[in-house]
Amino acid sequence: MTPLVEFTPPIKRDTQCRTSLRIVRPLWLIAPYAALAIIVACLSKSYFTWPDEADYYNLAYNLIHFHVYSSDGVSLTAFRPPGYTFFLSIMFYISSNIAFLHFANFSLWLCSAYLTFRISQMLYGNFAGAISLLWTLVYALGLYTSMFLLPQTLAGTLFLSSLYVHLKVSQWGAGWRVLEGLLFGILILTVPMYLFALPFLVVLVGTESEKAWRALLILIWIALPLGMWTIRNYSDFHRFVFIATQGGHELLVGNSPNTTAN
Repeated sequence: MTPLVEFTPPIKRDTQCRTSLRIVRPLWLIAPYAALAIIVACLSKSYFTWPDEADYYNLAYNLIHFHVYSSDGVSLTAFRPPGYTFFLSIMFYISSNIAFLHFANFSLWLCSAYLTFRISQMLYGNFAGAISLLWTLVYALGLYTSMFLLPQTLAGTLFLSSLYVHLKVSQWGAGWRVLEGLLFGILILTVPMYLFALPFLVVLVGTESEKAWRALLILIWIALPLGMWTIRNYSDFHRFVFIATQGGHELLVGNSPNTTAN
């Protein structure tokens, strides 16, 4: 009589290969652009091209070294929304070199491209993800903006991060609504125009969730960073300045035929 031998089923190598390819494929797609990022780091300008860059740099510098939100280190201001300034101030702990900051901003563009790929892949499949990644990377305006110290690249990354978390909440758990709310709140503090998207987000969360009060929960976490900034402005200026005050300057400059980029 033949003795029984314990049988171990073979490992399904095809499954492992497919899992590995699913992880490695987007990395291969981004690899050429990672090499481009290194080249951009070497070629990054060590000076400012636009006046806005100098404004954000000075705000971050004074925030780090003098602990005041000020363009000149003396007079307090709320002229610029604080989101991008806070990002630059974090980068200052690594380096305040202008070329490095340009590279950091360019890296955000790569993050946006990857998030676009992942979100499109989740919603519409691998082919749509690859197309969206390619489209993001060849979009000239996004690439151009990413090479300067301007807040639009950070805003794009924050928006896509918030959307990615939103799509993953059902898998990760409702507690991730906290992160989604904070990301969207910081997004509004970076580019205030996203404030107009807030009602649609609240309605979306309310209709998707079985418990409607979760829409109120995310609204609270969005309001947290906005409220902290508003309290700071009231403490310093004794008036309510919700996000930023530009006194109509940008509207005047943008619509006057007699003004230039300077």
